[in-house]
Amino acid sequence: MKKVAIFSDGWRKYFNFAWVDGCHTYIKENKLDVDLYVFNSFGNFSQDEKFNAGEYNIFQLPDLTEFDGAIVDVTNIHQEQVREDIISKIRSAGIPAVSLVDEISGFYYAGIDNYAAMYHMVEHLIKEHGCKTLNFVGGPEENIENRQRLEGYRAVLEKYQIPFEEERVFYHNYEIMTGEEGFEYFHGKGQLPDAFVCANDNIAVGLCHCAKQHGYEVLRLPFSCDTKDNSIILAANIRQGTKVNLSYGDPDVIK
Repeated sequence: MKKVAIFSDGWRKYFNFAWVDGCHTYIKENKLDVDLYVFNSFGNFSQDEKFNAGEYNIFQLPDLTEFDGAIVDVTNIHQEQVREDIISKIRSAGIPAVSLVDEISGFYYAGIDNYAAMYHMVEHLIKEHGCKTLNFVGGPEENIENRQRLEGYRAVLEKYQIPFEEERVFYHNYEIMTGEEGFEYFHGKGQLPDAFVCANDNIAVGLCHCAKQHGYEVLRLPFSCDTKDNSIILAANIRQGTKVNLSYGDPDVIK
């Protein structure tokens, strides 16, 4: 019997459970004798740091010398020391590890090209729909995926000689509230764009909801920015996006 530890933080119903489900499927299909041990916290959400510390204590439970391998997704862990403690424990145990989403030295890596996905979607809005102003509503500013998606967005603006404006970028987290707060932020400043570029589905859902409350229509295809339609584009494909009619720009993340 092989033992594999999975470390993850946040998003209980979305990607983190998809990682586990994918592992179970592969184990079953290949008739492997493997047990998964899941160490999942939700320490990136509360404003109560003591609560977050309690959540992160789950990562102290396993003795990794008793495991045969590890799978880690530390992208949602905001506390650098917690991230480093997990990585250090795995290295000290001398077991093979796969890092999901974030590249970690010495670990195998499985992830997507966030830069290219965002680049092509933003370029589509500019080339095919004539959008000239695009606001970016992103997750945590220092999150690796968020940075890569922002870099793709900026690169396309530069290619088409559209000035990058820092005031057209809004950061918070990957939850629905970010989309709502982002729309309110730009609406309050009188900076509604031709198109919103959202870093994930949750953000787009919140933004759509808030836009509708202010009397704006969510994107319908076909559309043209020349007619002052406000459009929304997003990167990532999770179940939350099915709760509203998001009809464009949803690259799948194979879990």
